[in-house]
Amino acid sequence: MPLKKLPNTIGNMTNLKLLIARNNDISGIPNEIGSWKNSRELWLGDTKIEILPKLFWTLYSLELVELDSMKLVKIPSDIQNLSKIKALSLCNNIFTSLPKKFEELSNLRYLDLSINKLIENLECIFKLKKLKYLFSNKCNIIKIPELIRELVQIKELNLERNNILEIPLSIGNMKYVAELYLGDNPINIIPESILNLQNLKRLSIIVLCINNFLSHEQFKLLRYYYK
Repeated sequence: MPLKKLPNTIGNMTNLKLLIARNNDISGIPNEIGSWKNSRELWLGDTKIEILPKLFWTLYSLELVELDSMKLVKIPSDIQNLSKIKALSLCNNIFTSLPKKFEELSNLRYLDLSINKLIENLECIFKLKKLKYLFSNKCNIIKIPELIRELVQIKELNLERNNILEIPLSIGNMKYVAELYLGDNPINIIPESILNLQNLKRLSIIVLCINNFLSHEQFKLLRYYYK
C-alpha cells in the first residue's frame, strides 16, 4: 500500500544519508526535514507533492535529488543553496522557467529537465560548466542560445521533441560530446561546425524538417567520423 504521509518524527533521523520515498501518495513534506543536514540523496519522484517546504532548500549536503513527476509549478531561487549537488532530475513537471540563481549550481554534472513546459531563461543552464549530461527533450524549447558553447564538458545532450528551428554555430565547441539527440524538431539549418565534434559516436537527426542541411559530401564525412 502506498505511503500517504511522512511523520513529523522523521526529523529525529538527523544522520540520515539517503531517503527513497518515490512512487507513493505523499502530498507534502514536514518542516522537520530541515534537520537532515547530513543527507546526500533524496528520491521523491512520482508522489503528489506540488510544493517543497522552504527548509528543503537548506539541505546543503545534498548531492543527488530526484523530483520527477511531482507537478512542481516553480523552482525557487533558493535552489542556489544546494551548492554541492551533482545530479538533479526534474523530469515531467509543469514549471515554465528556471531561476537565474540556477546557474550557481556549479558542481552539477547531471541534469534532467525533460517533459516540462520549459520556455524561459535557458541561459542559466548553459553556464553550468561542469555539466556532462543534459536532457531537455520535450520542453517546448524554441531557440538554443549561442551560450551552448560554454558546455565544454558535455558528453550527452538530448534536445529531441522540441520546437527548435536552428542549431547555433557554437555547438561545434562541445568537443567532448559523444551523444547528440536532435530528432523531432523543425530545424531549418544544421551548421557545418557540427563537423568539429570529433568525439561524437551517436547523432540522432530523425524526423527533422531540414531545409539547409550539410552537403552530400559533408554528410559522408560525418558518417566517416562517427561510425
